[in-house]
Amino acid sequence: MNYEDDPSYNGTFEFDNDENIIFSYYFPNCLYVVGYAYNSESPLKEVYFRINNETEEHVCTGNYHSRNEVAEQAGYSVDNAARSGFGSQRTPLRLTGLDLYRGIYKLHLIARFENGTETEIAAPLLVVNPDTGNTFYEYEGDSFVLYAAALNEEDGIEHSYCPPDRWEEYVLFDGAAKDHFRMGDINFGCFSRCEIEYFTDLDWQPYVAGSMAEPSFIALKSVDSSSGYGGNGPYKDGVIVSATLSAPLPADPGEEAYTSLRTAFIDLSDNTYTGPVFLTAYPSTSGPVYVTKVTFYS
Repeated sequence: MNYEDDPSYNGTFEFDNDENIIFSYYFPNCLYVVGYAYNSESPLKEVYFRINNETEEHVCTGNYHSRNEVAEQAGYSVDNAARSGFGSQRTPLRLTGLDLYRGIYKLHLIARFENGTETEIAAPLLVVNPDTGNTFYEYEGDSFVLYAAALNEEDGIEHSYCPPDRWEEYVLFDGAAKDHFRMGDINFGCFSRCEIEYFTDLDWQPYVAGSMAEPSFIALKSVDSSSGYGGNGPYKDGVIVSATLSAPLPADPGEEAYTSLRTAFIDLSDNTYTGPVFLTAYPSTSGPVYVTKVTFYS
């Protein structure tokens, strides 16, 4: 499948053939494709797409045209190539029917031929992050929305946080009311692991006897709810995955708190959850936890 740049819709998506990831920064229903699908035994009937494991099909209508050179280069007759091309640089094929909340999805683009056979053309990750005026931290119901997805290294989708009311790039968990944040709709089946980067004060301890029911943890939930604080919790309703937090390593005298940066690792290799994801934590009563980054790796 080929994606071609066209000034008429430049900026609606960004495609990287090596990473197989599409970033939709503006409107998730403004994605276009250009390419071809050829079968020597049958003409192309249509191209459609599915989201994640959903069965609903979204047929792409518009510019289908001949790609005789594809058949000729493969050494076949052009009889079945009259409709093998879809989209062009000037009139790309639009993926209609997308109505997605910000999040990470698997997009399956499939060619269906007249004889009933089908071929998956591509299955990239679709990262939907609507432009909200560079505001990655916004109130929604009982939670705060957090989303600033970007490509991290070769195989990771990274969420970084920068609340507009302060310069620090972190999310604070300290037992206050703002302790559950919607990250978006995420297909865990696309990833093998999740890494959550955080830091604390240097004298922070994950468990304080007498004031906590169990050691501090961070969790990804399917429901919009708090995990509690101290004797008020923990609440584990809707927990999909979680990781116990660790005490900071010994530091040299005079080091600042941010030098205690460390990472919680969560295995997603057998996790097939798809849906809304909320970041929350059961923080220690010995001090707050600052989350700076959440990265999902394929």
